[in-house]
Amino acid sequence: MDGFLKIILTLGVSSVVAAGYLPTIPETNQNISDLAIACTDYYNNGSSEGSIFQLDGTEHGTLIDKDPTFQQLTFIIKETRCKKSEENINKPCAFKEDGVVKQCTASIFPGDGERKILVTCDTLYQNDKDPTFQQLTFIIKETRCKKSEENINKPCAFKEDGVVKQCTASIFPGDGERKILVTCDTLYQNNKKKRATSNPPCDCRCCYLKNNKCRRRPGCGGSIEGLDINI
Repeated sequence: MDGFLKIILTLGVSSVVAAGYLPTIPETNQNISDLAIACTDYYNNGSSEGSIFQLDGTEHGTLIDKDPTFQQLTFIIKETRCKKSEENINKPCAFKEDGVVKQCTASIFPGDGERKILVTCDTLYQNDKDPTFQQLTFIIKETRCKKSEENINKPCAFKEDGVVKQCTASIFPGDGERKILVTCDTLYQNNKKKRATSNPPCDCRCCYLKNNKCRRRPGCGGSIEGLDINI
C-alpha cells in the first residue's frame, strides 16, 4: 500500500457529549493545552456525571489529526472531589484518590468564528486500580501521501478510492511506558463492494457442469435453463 493511513473516527465510546460550541477558543488558537482544558470544561457541562473531572496532571492532550476541516484531540481526565455545580465548574479541585480515569477524544469542526465539538470518553480504570489490559478501536483511511520519513507526521489529504480499515490497539502497562499491539482489518477498498460470484444453474437430472457451463448428458431427456431437451 502506497499511502498513509490516518484516523477518521473513534469507535467504542461509553459516554458521549453532544455537539456544541467552544466560544472561549477562537479559530486562531491552536494551543493544545487550551483546547484540552476547554474540552474538559465542555465535558463537565454536558455530561451526566455527579463529579467534576479535570485533566490528568501528566496529560495536556495530543492533536492526532491536523486536517483543515476536521481535528481530533485526545486527552485523559480524572474524577475530582468536587461535586458538579455551577460554582465548581471552573474551580481547581483536588483529585479523588479512588476516582474514575477516562480517556477522551474531542472531534473539532471549524465554524464561523467558533468551533463545533463532539466529546467522547472511555473509562480507563476505576478505584485507582491500574488495568492490566486496555483496548481501543478506531478506523483509519489511506491518504495521498507516499510513505517516507518526511511524511510520517505530515497532514495528508484522504485518497478518494483509499482503503479503509478498522483497527484494534491492545495496550499493556509497563515500567514507565506502555507496550502496544495494533491489528487492522480491511473494511472496504476502492469504494467498491465485492460482488458475489455464482455458478450458472445446473440442477436438472440430465445436466452437468463443464468449463463453467451447464451441459446435457447424452441419451437423457430433460431441460436446461427452461429449454426442453429430448434425445
